[in-house]
Amino acid sequence: MLKLIPDRNALATDQPCTVDLLIRIEPPSPVSQGRTLLNLALVLDRSGSMAGAKLELTRQAAALAVKSLSEDDRFSVVLFDDRVDTLVPSAPLKDKPRVLKLIEGLSTGGSTALFAGWQSGGDQALKGLEARRVNRVVLLTDGQANVGETNPDAICHAVHRLAEKGVQTTTIGFGRDYNETLLRSMASSGDGNHFFVEQPEQLPSCFEVELGGLVATLGRRVRLELKPLRSGVVVEPLAELEKHPDGGYKLADLVAGWPMEQVFRLTVPAQTGKKPPLEVVLTWEEVAESRARSLEVPLELPAMTFDERQALPLDRDVELQVGVAMAARARLEAMDVMRQGDRAAATRILRSALTSYKLPDMQRAELEDLARTTERGDTTSSLKKGTMQSYSYSRGSVTMSSMGGIIKLMKYLGSSIDLQRGPLFSELPSEGDRPWSRVAGMLTGLYHGERLGRPAGAVRGEASVLTAMTLATIGQDQLDDPSVMLGSMFEPQGLARVFVNAPVDGPGGGLKALRSTFDATRGVFYDARSAGCGALQRAAAFLVPHASCPMGKPMSALWVDVTFGTALTHNESAALAASLGWARILWELLASPAPPKASWYLDTFLDTLRGLEMDKEYVCRTGRLDGWKGKLSDFVREAVQQARAERQPAELALESWGQGAYLLEVMPGILYLLECLGDDPARALAAAPPGGWMGALVGAAVGALHGAQSDWQLEPDQADALEQARVRFGYAS
Repeated sequence: MLKLIPDRNALATDQPCTVDLLIRIEPPSPVSQGRTLLNLALVLDRSGSMAGAKLELTRQAAALAVKSLSEDDRFSVVLFDDRVDTLVPSAPLKDKPRVLKLIEGLSTGGSTALFAGWQSGGDQALKGLEARRVNRVVLLTDGQANVGETNPDAICHAVHRLAEKGVQTTTIGFGRDYNETLLRSMASSGDGNHFFVEQPEQLPSCFEVELGGLVATLGRRVRLELKPLRSGVVVEPLAELEKHPDGGYKLADLVAGWPMEQVFRLTVPAQTGKKPPLEVVLTWEEVAESRARSLEVPLELPAMTFDERQALPLDRDVELQVGVAMAARARLEAMDVMRQGDRAAATRILRSALTSYKLPDMQRAELEDLARTTERGDTTSSLKKGTMQSYSYSRGSVTMSSMGGIIKLMKYLGSSIDLQRGPLFSELPSEGDRPWSRVAGMLTGLYHGERLGRPAGAVRGEASVLTAMTLATIGQDQLDDPSVMLGSMFEPQGLARVFVNAPVDGPGGGLKALRSTFDATRGVFYDARSAGCGALQRAAAFLVPHASCPMGKPMSALWVDVTFGTALTHNESAALAASLGWARILWELLASPAPPKASWYLDTFLDTLRGLEMDKEYVCRTGRLDGWKGKLSDFVREAVQQARAERQPAELALESWGQGAYLLEVMPGILYLLECLGDDPARALAAAPPGGWMGALVGAAVGALHGAQSDWQLEPDQADALEQARVRFGYAS
């Protein structure tokens, strides 16, 4: 759960050295007996400025909270303008229809008695206070405290006292007129989260993020301390961490399955003897048992000369997180000069940080968004975004950018998206070095294999979507739209917009269906039901931003991206599960030092599908298994095992299963072909049948494993897309 990762895996024996130390906290997956119980008090601003769209979306967000909670959770709602009313007193949520009806009747009033409203919400939460619950006040306001107590110190002191009793406070600033400094300070004093909701339509997602984190909370009152064990050891946090009065640094709650990271710079005297220079202590209060817990891990490293240590390779994750910390410092500096009215200087600081430091794509996208907002002179929005980002980073908090994708996906699974929540969505993508040579090999093989299988004179067809998909992850035009941020605040509608506007020669049925049904205002486009293989060809593009920084990402962000990207055109259980299985195979091949065992392809695919497929049956329509009925995973297992038992050559097996675009023909063929010939790129591509799709998939796999081959060819726009991807995500050439 507590990992210490130094920039170089050694200490120096002959002189002092500087060690950048990444501390990674990995809470376990949720316990089997169920989610954490809540005691939630919503405190909602109903002042006059909330009229219209803001109030309607507040109703929707509050209703979402009610629908998401169980009848064993305690719930209350307090409303405030220049007076305070308790709409729903604290009680177990037994009568949801009644509560929803009360929320539907919300209306606006006068001024903003913010403190009195928060105080009443705290009183309601205290009525339901239990140690085994997460007890939280969530304050939503679009204005400034202007009635009653308005002194920030007095307000934050009261918030802190309530937190000491066991009730935390999360603050949500809505729009452009609230006091971001006050709301951040309240969240800090209350040991909760802080959000900035810039556009009204973001509010329901914000509530999803907060509730999703609350029900998965394992530990609260989290503190991190670095204790020197030898004289002369100096510890400097690179992030803006808040010290706790009793020692250590305050961190966000421990949320199941969601890692947190902090980086420190140590000055360590010359290492003599075996005593470690320091130990790291993590303490927290376990919610389920309501007891104090702690972990102590010493920093134990081998010793060598300073020069030998300097010759060791830098740890890639540490290097990236140091870049994130330096960028966070730049953000604070930019905010300071922005408050002084120097927009040009703030822009220069942010742009310099973007070019000076290697950053994971999620943090880079956030910083780019902040830089663009500052550049266009929107001081109000810049300060609010910067305040939220700074606070979240300082605590390792679960934020909209890091959690929004998975929460949104969980909402759609099984209803709008034809897939179950399998164990894959509780896993982080595996670690490993995925160099540009392998990533470029994957994409080059994809394009080259498609070209080999395309009949002479035929148009490139939906293969051009592959290029469009790659460009969507890297193009500046798309990144100017914050809805297209793969791996962070991923919005399906943003990607759909890229797809419907993609210049495609000869679009297939899935893309035609998407174009005909896409509605930019409703965003309803999950109706393309197809068990074909077209989406598998796009899976490789989703790996490009993730492979540049395999760790330090939100949980399962890669799997979220693949799921949404598939559902755009192939919202079918078999197609979704197959795309995830195929993406996992490519992901592992990119980091594989040698060809895997022959059986690995089938085993990995079937393991990924575990728990994902819906209870649907598919009928085989061709070949020797014509008429077979069952799940995709069962068919693939039976077909490949039969071919193994009969020792069939790959070409013969593919012919016996059929060679169309139907997944019951494609999946056993591609897996068995790689099992037989995956260690020989030329033979594997030669064995792929004509049509384009099988060659593209084979090419992507062998390219991911072996790198691009000397005779593989790219078209000019594809070569340009690859070079842009390399530069955009910071790959070494």
